[in-house]
Amino acid sequence: MLNNSTISKILVVKNKAMGDAVLGLSTIEYLKTEFSNAYIDYAIPAWIHPLFEKTKNPFNQLISCDLNNISDGLALYSRLKKEKYDLIIELNQAGRTSKFFNLYQILTGTTYGYHNHHRKDQTIILDQGVRKPNIQRDLDGCYSVLKNHQLIDGKKNPSFLDYTPVLGEKSEKCGSKIVFGVVSQRETKMWPLTHFGELSQLIEKKYPEKEIIIPLSNLEKDCVLKTQIDQLGFSKNCKVVQLPLSDMPSLFSDAQIYIGNDTGIKHIAISMGVKSHTFFGPEEPLEWHPYDTGVHTYSFMSDLECRTRTSHFCGLSTCESMICLNQFKAEEIFNLLF
Repeated sequence: MLNNSTISKILVVKNKAMGDAVLGLSTIEYLKTEFSNAYIDYAIPAWIHPLFEKTKNPFNQLISCDLNNISDGLALYSRLKKEKYDLIIELNQAGRTSKFFNLYQILTGTTYGYHNHHRKDQTIILDQGVRKPNIQRDLDGCYSVLKNHQLIDGKKNPSFLDYTPVLGEKSEKCGSKIVFGVVSQRETKMWPLTHFGELSQLIEKKYPEKEIIIPLSNLEKDCVLKTQIDQLGFSKNCKVVQLPLSDMPSLFSDAQIYIGNDTGIKHIAISMGVKSHTFFGPEEPLEWHPYDTGVHTYSFMSDLECRTRTSHFCGLSTCESMICLNQFKAEEIFNLLF
């Protein structure tokens, strides 16, 4: 049977997107307070690993958690057997990981606990199925697994506001650099590029010394955005940079503020100690903005019938009206932030 003194090696699993991987750092920090001498590894998709190559990490090493085929499963099984973890905690269980880790638990006897955010039935998880800030859901899941196995005793569950993810620290000398986050996985999550262009002109007019950086990848869709930015007449102080993922955190080391869409880059910025303002359209800030809103402000139109017609969010990839985002005008954002 597990007990606190015998836990020496823990694996935290979050087989999700880049922003999720950043948010998962908060739970690792919490685990370090409970198991100060434990060796903690982090299992995330291999393509995200470069993000952590040059950062301050709370984990010991990264494990590739790709389960796209049988070969991936066999490779992960072999790696886990070699590492000999005492406890495996999955923060956001999905179908493939559920099958894999439940089978691994049966075959090896390794204790495996998880939080499936989408389940509505009663489980050991505190507030199972309740919509909460993403970090809080992760912390609730971890706390509940530890409590269920009697690895913590009578302690209050941790708060997300006490565990903001940290990838690094800002430079002591804060620069005048502003970062625009214009990308997103879905078009419906993007504040119009024309609005970004207008905001850049307003900033340049009043603060000509400020530099605006627009990070993009080399993916085809980002190259299309670059062409559009060139055509839309952004201010002269705007600079598009196409960086490898490993260099993305350093972009924010001397940044003043991140202004942009709700995307993984936003979470990187905040994890580097940068102030932020986020545009929310199809999804509510409740789950995907687990931060102090006094420092990290946002724009969001509540009570839109089109967003809540079938659920608490809009799942559209494209939308003709974009009413949820296009009504936040550049001048309004400028006056709010500057």
